[in-house]
Amino acid sequence: MASILNIITTLRSKVIYLRTIDHVWVEGDTISVGNNAVTARCRVMGREGNYLIKCYHRTKPNLKRLYGESAYPGELGIYSIDGRMEYIDIVLLPWVEGMPLDSYIGNNCEIYPTLSKSFDRLALDLLESEYAHGDLKPDNIIAGDDMRLSLIDLDAMWRPEFANELSAEIGTLAYRHPKRTHNYFKKSIDDYPIALISTMLAALALDKSLEQRLDSNKTLLSPEECVYGNDETLNEIIALFEKHNDMAHKQIAESLRSQSPMIYGLHKLLYIAVNGSSRGYKLPKHEEEAIVITPRQLSQARTKAGMAQSMPKDKSSKWSEDDDLRLATLLFDGNRISSIARHMQRSERSIRERAKRLGIPLTELNRRKPLPQYTTACTRQKRGYNPSES
Repeated sequence: MASILNIITTLRSKVIYLRTIDHVWVEGDTISVGNNAVTARCRVMGREGNYLIKCYHRTKPNLKRLYGESAYPGELGIYSIDGRMEYIDIVLLPWVEGMPLDSYIGNNCEIYPTLSKSFDRLALDLLESEYAHGDLKPDNIIAGDDMRLSLIDLDAMWRPEFANELSAEIGTLAYRHPKRTHNYFKKSIDDYPIALISTMLAALALDKSLEQRLDSNKTLLSPEECVYGNDETLNEIIALFEKHNDMAHKQIAESLRSQSPMIYGLHKLLYIAVNGSSRGYKLPKHEEEAIVITPRQLSQARTKAGMAQSMPKDKSSKWSEDDDLRLATLLFDGNRISSIARHMQRSERSIRERAKRLGIPLTELNRRKPLPQYTTACTRQKRGYNPSES
């Protein structure tokens, strides 16, 4: 691939060689270098308005699938040092006017309440869509003059047609869940960064002095510390939300301790944060389709799994949201059904049925991983446990 320097030199030159596009005029002072591409603002012959030209210095195999008609493989001619010309891939997209969200964070900002509400709306729309952004961070969010937010840089996007594929990118370290890998590529890849940014903006809206704790990545919290450690700042933020009776953001902040990149119930919590209550709440269409199952389908699933049609019911048949969140976390961590059943003191049938109801595929959960030690009184008696010996 062409070097970054050669791409920049080409964009600043008076003559730009293009294969299918008539001509572009690049604004040299808008050139910026990213991980995968060099970008700039430009005008395109025969088109109205400003455009973003994105020139890739790294290979992106899915470019056409990601951007459709906006992608131009092998379009821009770049001269190398030895005088040979090679053609690289570019993308042309309408220019989004505004400033990156990270330009507001940490700069004695007075509009955190507005930004917080705007981000939660954006996140709600994103969760209701059929795609995921894949690299959600303030640098990839543009705030317009009216403070409406827009997403840019879709290179790591997930679409339904990408199901069962590996991810070429896994997002930015400061915002992604520690367990997100190239194998974890599904609709829920945005859950954790959404919860992280929502928590940060809502906390800054309540206490602007928290700006002093922002790190170089414009974050208040470390995903590693939240998931594996005991982040003191997170504890303080949760207490702050509780003090101001912001229960929605309190639960979103608590979800940052999730052992899975998927955060169950995030959509509903954001809906409450935006609308003030859960009145009128409906699941996104794609989640409804995952949850709806007919009695016949359930019977067929039981038969296929070798489950008896009649099994004793759990003594406690009701499932709370906390139970669902714990179940989802244990399942996505790869624990066995039998272990989860013992841990939650429910039957295996109940675990399977609830997982089916929540749309969690059990076929992917084959790893054998022991749970933290958890024994019931009954189990202790079977093992010859004597309370007087402890």
